Amino acid sequence: MNDLTDVMPFHGATDLHARIAQALALVTDWNGALAGHLPISSVLSVFARQCGAANAEVLRLARDRVLPVAAVVGDLDRTQPTLSSGRLLRYLRDTRLDTLTPGSLWLLSDLMLEDAFSASHAGQEWRARGDLSGVHVIILEATAVQIDAIEMHFARPPKEDPEMPPLLIARALADGWGLRSPGLIARTIRSFGRTRGPVTDEPDGAILGERNRCGLSRSERRVCQLLAGGAKAKDIAEALDISIPTVRTHLRNIYAKTETSGQVELLAMISSERDRQG
Repeated sequence: MNDLTDVMPFHGATDLHARIAQALALVTDWNGALAGHLPISSVLSVFARQCGAANAEVLRLARDRVLPVAAVVGDLDRTQPTLSSGRLLRYLRDTRLDTLTPGSLWLLSDLMLEDAFSASHAGQEWRARGDLSGVHVIILEATAVQIDAIEMHFARPPKEDPEMPPLLIARALADGWGLRSPGLIARTIRSFGRTRGPVTDEPDGAILGERNRCGLSRSERRVCQLLAGGAKAKDIAEALDISIPTVRTHLRNIYAKTETSGQVELLAMISSERDRQG
């Protein structure tokens, strides 16, 4: 992986040239990770160090469930990253979903000035965090169903570079996220749960389990179960006493949450989980 944090790109390069090289290397590695060639956590770690962040996490908010994708520490004095509660992302979703465009950057310092934030659960949480001097949230993708974002915590004031505005990097990371390999993030979420130990009673937070790691609702899980049993849209509608358009809406949400391209990939994922469970 190209960590050019301390490397000059060519003889006679200026400091600005070096920072541009760092940014380009980061985006290249990020796109490689989203194609499945590198661990997302490794690239996130480089990003955290370049920004001077003490903690960084890629997370997904699926309705009200917080699903960690990758989490790292940038502070060498710490060994374990702090996982986000998701309250900051929930506040952004509940107050300005339409403005959460890919690549947009939101600062805790700005949100603290809002009366609504002060009265929110997020405001109460972050007022109590006296150990941080800043929090940045980069929106990677946002829909009414789920939001993907990077949350970065700073123990010291974040580095500022007027010649390399953070929005440039944020937009490039979001553009790459939009081109990620189908199913990659859902698999990474399940893998994250395994590496940090069991968090549910279901093996690996299975898709059909009550506490599945993809954030499927009970109705969506039931649709998956029927689909895996060979049922067609009409059969599912009759079994659940819902309309066929509602079944199709459930399926669209399921494909989005599991990051599958359609029925074939979804069924393959379910079959693979069943094989692992024996």
